[in-house]
Amino acid sequence: MKILHVDEQTLFRAGMCCILEPLDDDLTFLEAGDLPTAMNTLDRHDDIDLVLWDLCLTGPKGCAELKVIVDRHPAVPLVVLSASQEPERVKEAIASGAAGYIPKSTTRETLLNALRIVLDGGIYAPRM
Repeated sequence: MKILHVDEQTLFRAGMCCILEPLDDDLTFLEAGDLPTAMNTLDRHDDIDLVLWDLCLTGPKGCAELKVIVDRHPAVPLVVLSASQEPERVKEAIASGAAGYIPKSTTRETLLNALRIVLDGGIYAPRM
């Protein structure tokens, strides 16, 4: 399994790599700290199974940028990781094409279960 994690915080990306190890015995974890690097990585790797996206990365244009990624790579599910738990933000992300929305305050177990739901073709959103 190959996951691309897009977040400007290097330490958070490193921590997520460790947290996600139980998802697959052969996990490849790619990282990007900005949108151009993420798009370049997606364009070069046609075997990415999942994108984890920090919605705050692009500020107020977050969902617009998310839609660009989803439109350009529709076969790759994208899951938003965000510090925001505002219901409007969750709805906007899902409406923009995200396959999931996971608050950064979520437990490890909930995170892994949510990602399994998305990887199985479902959509995950937190209870609001």
